[in-house]
Amino acid sequence: MANSDFVKHLLEKKEAEPDRKSFTKERQHAAQAFALHVDYRDNRSSEGVAWSHFARYKWHDLGSHERLRVVFGGVCGLEITGQNLKQLEAELRSGQLNGVKEAMSGKIALGKTEGTTEPLITSVTAYPDFDTLFESLIRQGEEDEHETGYAGRVRGR
Repeated sequence: MANSDFVKHLLEKKEAEPDRKSFTKERQHAAQAFALHVDYRDNRSSEGVAWSHFARYKWHDLGSHERLRVVFGGVCGLEITGQNLKQLEAELRSGQLNGVKEAMSGKIALGKTEGTTEPLITSVTAYPDFDTLFESLIRQGEEDEHETGYAGRVRGR
């Protein structure tokens, strides 16, 4: 009997990935999140954007999927696509959205068949991507150095 309970438990396990929400929010109801963290599906990369740069957002229901676009003060933007993103919009409005995580394809398929109301994030894209932004900062620093001969100094000072 113990073996059948153990087998039943294994069969009920729906994915190898730990059952984590696709988004997180601050625990304190009135607290504001410091940054919005993005965890990518590969579990080998993540990035974050400070909420102090938050400028605006727009949510779209496109029928087959939803899209949530967030702009951070002209520095960068995030495009989140998936299902049931209206809950993310509510957390975004209150400044409590702490992180989003791209869901594994198995979890997305399972969520669609079960009709879950939890947000299913199929993709998150940052514009410009982090490496492009970082390299432009390096180039800008090099140009400043060449103009004056001193790193970080600007003409006229």
